[in-house]
Amino acid sequence: MDSQAKKESSKIRGLSLHVNEGEIVGVAGIDGNGQSELIEAITGLRPVEKGHIFLDGKEITNLSPKSTRSGIGTYSGG
Repeated sequence: MDSQAKKESSKIRGLSLHVNEGEIVGVAGIDGNGQSELIEAITGLRPVEKGHIFLDGKEITNLSPKSTRSGIGTYSGG
């Protein structure tokens, strides 16, 4: 999956991730490494330019945030 926001280069390139049912995944890293960009792309808040996102075997790439919420939870703590 590659994602890009207006006027900035994508920090996410060549990502492939498979999460099995019941698994919980955390995304962490230093500020500016694309964690928020990844979550925004998965949840439909940021357009995906290249690649695909699947949830439960159904493609959810570039669907609206409302359409992608089922099965996805996010937490941005500080």
